[in-house]
Amino acid sequence: MQRIQKNSLFSIFAWLIIIMGMSLLFIGANEFNNAQHSTHWLETTGKIIQSDISQKLTSRDQTEHIIYSPHIRYEYTIEGRIYQADRVNFLPQATTQSAAEAVNKQYPIGKIVTVYFNPDDIKIAVLETGATIQNYEPLIIGGVLLLLGIVLLRRQPKPKTV
Repeated sequence: MQRIQKNSLFSIFAWLIIIMGMSLLFIGANEFNNAQHSTHWLETTGKIIQSDISQKLTSRDQTEHIIYSPHIRYEYTIEGRIYQADRVNFLPQATTQSAAEAVNKQYPIGKIVTVYFNPDDIKIAVLETGATIQNYEPLIIGGVLLLLGIVLLRRQPKPKTV
């Protein structure tokens, strides 16, 4: 009986890893696709209307860490209608204090910027187009988790038959 429970828990653990891997692959592929396509988006002029940094306290290994995120908000006009967006690029925005400060320094309030917007959905916009090596990270981690989960399922101990 206890052997069957261990096998069930092992199987559940393996499936959770597979689901996490598939989720990362899906999200990563979507972000990578958007980053790649953004190089062909239309451009317009915009203006930075907010530039600040948020802090979030997290705990890991009984140690507290502060994660910094730059918040850049800009507005742009398409066919006489004003839109606002807050995406700089297709990379995660949680970072170190110095990196967040560098982004804020690059995009101060009032700065006139080039805004790249999706012609199929003009509410989606970025200030920096294209994919970088960092856009591959969720794909790689997701793939590794997916493979690990599959390997765990295949190596799952078989229940002994009596």
